[in-house]
Amino acid sequence: MQLRTNELKTVTRDFEVSIHDPIATISSSKDDGFIGEKFTFSAKASGNEKNLSYSWEIIDINNDDIILRKTDKLFTYIFTKKGKFNIKLRVTQPSGEVDIDTQILYINSRAPIADFSTKIPLANKPNRVFIDGSRSSDPDFSDDGKLTFTWFIDGEKVNLEDANSNGSVGYYVFDTVGNHDINLEVRDPDNISALKKSKIKIDSILSVEMFAFPRVVQRDSFIRFVAESPEAEIFEWDFGDGIQK
Repeated sequence: MQLRTNELKTVTRDFEVSIHDPIATISSSKDDGFIGEKFTFSAKASGNEKNLSYSWEIIDINNDDIILRKTDKLFTYIFTKKGKFNIKLRVTQPSGEVDIDTQILYINSRAPIADFSTKIPLANKPNRVFIDGSRSSDPDFSDDGKLTFTWFIDGEKVNLEDANSNGSVGYYVFDTVGNHDINLEVRDPDNISALKKSKIKIDSILSVEMFAFPRVVQRDSFIRFVAESPEAEIFEWDFGDGIQK
């Protein structure tokens, strides 16, 4: 290439142009996506595609690791972890002429799904509610089992009683009647969170626990009964003889 300046000087530059046949081009079903999604990759080549060979590599850029090698013109792949990946295609003619194309994909983490149910398992404890958030899940199966659970009752962060190891299941004792808000925040290892809200109505806080010592005795022997009820003011006993005590 020659250029002429305003001072009528000539400037010359030489370039080398490399002409490839075939020219490799990657075609993918998506430019980015999420863990667990299926991607389809296909090779396109200009000119005569007869007797061409196709070689693929998927490289985990963060770890500089080749996670897949493939020799088909078209294939599908499901990414099992998030990150940045280099899709590399090599197209080779029978004569040995080669062309290479690359494409960068970003695989991301999806938000978890928060879900829970409530029930009052014992009639004698109408204010002790069993709360079960174990139905919560993470669409990224590589993160499943690593969720953290945070509970809020009427806007206050609480710890459930008799909870399991990750706090997804447990009990809560309400100290007032009426409608109450229960919120669950679920968070995955990527610090992505999801929220589930619900309400529960408590009709009574009058709970009672009864104990008998001993549980088995001989006839005409005594049994000691103890009733525990923090909110109770009057206790009435009925031992089946129709006489209340």
